[in-house]
Amino acid sequence: MAHNHRKWDDTLKFICMAYNTMIHEGTGFSTFYLTFGRDANLPSLLATTLNLKSPELVRLWKKRHEKYIRRARERIEKSKEKYKRVQDAKIVILEKNFEIGDLVLLENNKTGKLLPDWKGPATIIGIETNNNHVVLINNERQRIHENKLKLYYS
Repeated sequence: MAHNHRKWDDTLKFICMAYNTMIHEGTGFSTFYLTFGRDANLPSLLATTLNLKSPELVRLWKKRHEKYIRRARERIEKSKEKYKRVQDAKIVILEKNFEIGDLVLLENNKTGKLLPDWKGPATIIGIETNNNHVVLINNERQRIHENKLKLYYS
């Protein structure tokens, strides 16, 4: 079958319909269902629809819509909690144990996007309280917090 790349917009409406009627993992409902409070009227389902009067349909729609929105919010919260647990399990906090004489790189306060992220190497010549370190770089002493340092490997 030959693909015609000039007719992509003909299939776009089917892709949108598939996306909007698909049940999403985070909410447990389709986008169409959350928007309109009912399933989409697909051609295969048109013969089974009920014939109700407008005020009754509006009342039923509002009642069901509120219930489904509430359920979707609950599922989103559960999904957020699950995602947070998974991400928190991946977090590894590295302790930085610098010693006097270590060679380190200093985080560069970049003024342009083409500058390097780190500058150095520098030598640690003193360790102060509050995780501040005195480093010697280009014959200049600087006081830098350890979060702005990383070990230099030659």
